[in-house]
Amino acid sequence: MEELSLRSLELSDFEHIMGWVNNPEIVSNFGWFGNPVSREEEQRYLERLIASPTDKVYSAFFGGEYIGQVGIHERDDRNKQGRLSIIIGNKDNWGRGYAPQMIDALLDKAFNDLHVHKVWGVFLEQNKKAHRLFIEKCGFKIEGLLRQEYCRGGAYHDMIRMAMLEDEYWARAWERADGGDQSVS
Repeated sequence: MEELSLRSLELSDFEHIMGWVNNPEIVSNFGWFGNPVSREEEQRYLERLIASPTDKVYSAFFGGEYIGQVGIHERDDRNKQGRLSIIIGNKDNWGRGYAPQMIDALLDKAFNDLHVHKVWGVFLEQNKKAHRLFIEKCGFKIEGLLRQEYCRGGAYHDMIRMAMLEDEYWARAWERADGGDQSVS
């Protein structure tokens, strides 16, 4: 059975990333993507990201096929938290169940390897797919509403801030490993 795997971002991922970084269908929900990115700009960005002490990004593969990136950004070692990111770089892979697997694998790395206490993120309030993915499928909790946080298409939009705490991660992992039964025999 094939499984999703993550490996640390490498410069060899450059061509995969260039395949989606300028595709508005892929990046339209991300505020920092607005203008086309040149190959030179992306190369410099990847070099900075790989060297960054506060960002840890992984490339996701399923059966050897590139799927996208997940990461923990803005890592704050004092408060032991970081911001989640995820992107599936090929629209043909949307809706195939990769996103929950990518997030689960990232949370495993965040809480086990990076030793964070909290993983947080934001999504557009009207993005029902993100709500279903993060809140319903992956167990994140809503922390609040960021009013008019994001400007897209000349209009401001509200963002939902969500997070998962370390103890919530471990309770969820334990429940999943135990088949959902948390009773003590």
